[in-house]
Amino acid sequence: MDEPFSNLDQRLREQVREETMELLREEGISAVVVTHDPEEAMHIADRIALMRKGRIVQTGTAEELYFRPQTLFAARFFCDFNEIEAVATNGVVTTPIGVFAAPAGIEGACTVCVRPQALLLDPAEGGAPAEITARRFLGRVDRLRLRVEGLAQDLHARLRDARAFRPGQQVRLAVDARDVLIFAADTHGRPC
Repeated sequence: MDEPFSNLDQRLREQVREETMELLREEGISAVVVTHDPEEAMHIADRIALMRKGRIVQTGTAEELYFRPQTLFAARFFCDFNEIEAVATNGVVTTPIGVFAAPAGIEGACTVCVRPQALLLDPAEGGAPAEITARRFLGRVDRLRLRVEGLAQDLHARLRDARAFRPGQQVRLAVDARDVLIFAADTHGRPC
């Protein structure tokens, strides 16, 4: 099925998708579904085959591809990361927002990928100083744009109920390291 649910509004898409997947499972029918929507792929697939330029770059369950992407391309498909260029030295990557353990065997230039939900504001202890430059209410979450000294571009955070935060406000920023991936620059997007 090639993009079978793409022309439906969100509510109808979810309903038709659920009914279709339920019917396929009840009847024991295997199906290949093509989608460019990462959330839809994770929602309906038992296994995902991620393709780039006509070639499969990684296969696995939704959790495998999300938590352990093998390339920067795969990581980007499933998340709109904050990407920070950095250098790994002696097993450590230092950035303006924190210090992270470098994966085994990496030294030199790398890309630190931080998921928007990994950014925590006003942590109890320390944290990097940041300024909120924008806040957008998106329903389930708020998207905040943050300026951090030492970074060329603003970071994006996704927080539940961020109504107390306003543009221009100074905050402290911490990072949940569980939502950080590091890729070596010299491996053309393969993870370190």
